[in-house]
Amino acid sequence: MKTVPFLDAFSAEALPAHLRRAASMKAVRLVAALREVGLEPEVGHSLAEYSIYAKENSQRMSLSPVFDGAYHSGGTADTMMLYGLRGDQAVASCGARLIWLGTNLAEAMESQRFWFGDDGAPRGGEACLVTAPSARMLEHVNIAWVGAGSNFSGEKGAILPMIRLVNLYALANWRWTTCVGIAEPDIAYVENREKPFSRAHDIYGFASAEADIRRGDRRFMLMTSPRRYLEACAMSPGYAEIELAPAPAGRPEEAIKRPS
Repeated sequence: MKTVPFLDAFSAEALPAHLRRAASMKAVRLVAALREVGLEPEVGHSLAEYSIYAKENSQRMSLSPVFDGAYHSGGTADTMMLYGLRGDQAVASCGARLIWLGTNLAEAMESQRFWFGDDGAPRGGEACLVTAPSARMLEHVNIAWVGAGSNFSGEKGAILPMIRLVNLYALANWRWTTCVGIAEPDIAYVENREKPFSRAHDIYGFASAEADIRRGDRRFMLMTSPRRYLEACAMSPGYAEIELAPAPAGRPEEAIKRPS
């Protein structure tokens, strides 16, 4: 697997000039937080290599077709896969792709082109039905699609700083209008009356989550963040101030392995 240190791959050129220094400092702090627990964040740009990694670890993660090298090509201009390395072993991952929508997102998903490319075909003939309103409004724009999260059972605390690094990379390196991802409802939200908690917002960093995207017999929430919202979050004082700890109670390992 060909990777480079995160800070070598990071560029703040897509941000307004007055935010570039602050973004770079936050990237340094998030990298330092991971290094404090023995993880080195490195960036790869190959979906083919990520697909091999995902298949080798299929017992703890699923390979989303959006990140499957069999259906999509990837490169430095539009793909980043972030790996958390412990020694020479990748023990956590998440990633992002810069995707141009030539039609609205709902139509691209329902036609299967979004998932499997122009020449791909859905596995098992599974249908896709999209009722999430925002999917009809995202059209003729670049989106940053974030997902591909996974980790080994002992690395649960790494997911928050890694997702924040991915979001920061997407903001700093690419130009797009909306950050998008999906997660199953019980992954996006945790029902806890004493302390309401939303993984969609509190871990993944999305502004909203709405129903529905159905693929075969699985149901997902569509999670979105306008660029300005995610930019404001990333520039907030506490964005890079993280004390690594296990993910909140519920289904923490599922929460990071299953978003697509």
